[in-house]
Amino acid sequence: RIPSIIEDIVAKRKDRTNELVSKITDKHNEIIFVGSGTSNTCSVTSYLYVEKYSGLPTSTILPNQFMKKTVFNKNAIYIFTSQSGTSTFTQTCLKKAKEIGALTVAITEKEDTPLAKIADVHVNMGCGYEEYGMRTIGYCSAILTQMLIGLEIGLTRKAISETDYNAVIADALKIPASHKAICDKTLEWFDKNKEELMDADGFAYYGSGSLWGVAMEGALKALEVVKKYLCVGFEMDDGLHGPTDR
Repeated sequence: RIPSIIEDIVAKRKDRTNELVSKITDKHNEIIFVGSGTSNTCSVTSYLYVEKYSGLPTSTILPNQFMKKTVFNKNAIYIFTSQSGTSTFTQTCLKKAKEIGALTVAITEKEDTPLAKIADVHVNMGCGYEEYGMRTIGYCSAILTQMLIGLEIGLTRKAISETDYNAVIADALKIPASHKAICDKTLEWFDKNKEELMDADGFAYYGSGSLWGVAMEGALKALEVVKKYLCVGFEMDDGLHGPTDR
């Protein structure tokens, strides 16, 4: 369903981000993503893109780390992602951000989730109901939604031109057409390598930049599906020094 969902998210981007964009002022000087599990890996995947197009320093942090912080930027835009909106600790973090008077944004699958109800602004991630927990519809939807938020903020702040904005949107709309070909090639690769994969005791995924988030999500999904393997996602540099430098 990912191709049709991508088209729908792009088509409805203005309606879903209008409220957030209307609250952006000159005082806002940073974007901080907060989430755990897939809600963290999607932010690790998207935050460099969001920073580039929003023109604002952007980072991502886990809820446990967030609650241990001692200094907070009240002029930051705090974006909390939780597909179901039921993550208790993420809700606690959002309440903390509200206490300091910061702008809080919830990205969830629908408007009436617990997280959406307590945030200043809600953005629907457009994934709909995902009946199988190990699928990646929510992951892909959250990444694209976060990227589009960065684009809309950048356009509002004049960090990017209308021409560049339109070019990026046109590029995003090419994804559905290529998705089937990518899936077909991936399944072909798995078919050729299934014997080696079945003999493996564990999987280590590596990726640099935005692909670090993909590596971590890949490890998480493999762990959820198979359950018997050790699955770990590393930033590429972790494989380029010490005992793993080969």
